[in-house]
Amino acid sequence: MSKILKKILFLNFLCLCCVNANRNFKNDASNVNRTENSISNRNLTDDESETFLVTGGLRTNISEQIYNKYLVSIRTKKLKHTFGENHICGGSILAPGLILTAAHCLYIPGKGPMKSDDIEVVAGTPRRLQKVDTTQSSIAEKLVVHRRYVSFSVQYDIGLIKLKDEFKLNNYAVAAISLPKRPPVEGLECVLLGWGRMYENGPMPDAVLYAHLDLLTYGSCKKLLPTVNGGNICGWDPNNNMKGACNGDSGGPLICDGTFLQFCILHINSPFNKFLMKDWVTGIVSYGMGCDLGVPDAYTNVHYFLKWIKKNLAYKIIVTKYYYCFCVLLMLS
Repeated sequence: MSKILKKILFLNFLCLCCVNANRNFKNDASNVNRTENSISNRNLTDDESETFLVTGGLRTNISEQIYNKYLVSIRTKKLKHTFGENHICGGSILAPGLILTAAHCLYIPGKGPMKSDDIEVVAGTPRRLQKVDTTQSSIAEKLVVHRRYVSFSVQYDIGLIKLKDEFKLNNYAVAAISLPKRPPVEGLECVLLGWGRMYENGPMPDAVLYAHLDLLTYGSCKKLLPTVNGGNICGWDPNNNMKGACNGDSGGPLICDGTFLQFCILHINSPFNKFLMKDWVTGIVSYGMGCDLGVPDAYTNVHYFLKWIKKNLAYKIIVTKYYYCFCVLLMLS
């Protein structure tokens, strides 16, 4: 195949990927909007319309709601009285039957891992306390906690949940997020989202809250939070260091933008760039020194544990058509 023909095919595939990504982005936004509208037709009260402090976080707008599809609520069946009040942790969907979370969410101090049938995972629920048409739930079939994790330590805080019944993915309310292909980069802007307490010892919100945070790699974070280890990264807002995770956010995702055409994103100023971005679960909420003490929060570095994730349960990554396009382009180039 001649070089000219290869270049023509490359450009055609690239344009096709961009057009499809743009169309799906718009569809996702409209579907999310319909999901939110199906929750309740009543008007918000004055209290509900306030901007809330994840700690220091905000209510999601339509663009941020697209991240909700990756988030699950991990709940304990033994404490269930009303829908959602048994929420204990967050998690991320890696595949229809596989959830990524923190080890301490699945561990009872002094006893070891919880029993799998005591754990329920709920997806497609933007509001913690309200079941909607998009809500799906499944009981855990198997819990996997890193074998080197111990409750009095903050190391190896990573776990997996294999579901008894797989979720039905639809890409607007329930979707799988990609694992990072490269190590985290200092200063990258990421999004934390969850149902954690709005301040120290405060109430948990009904709606998903989010916060934009800057990523700190291990070396930078160690200077501000000495307890971190090589398997950690941190997140904080240097302009508002009271913003961060709190109880109930544990296990949830820190989502950062990755790209499958990183050179184009970084070096070519194109309006198509935003459609080439790919969400990665870069961190897992692990621990912090209180909820609003002005110290960065520690996250489990997902890239650091990629081999462990792949070794355990042999998860299946959802390969999007955009990634497929990239693979084809590589073969043609």
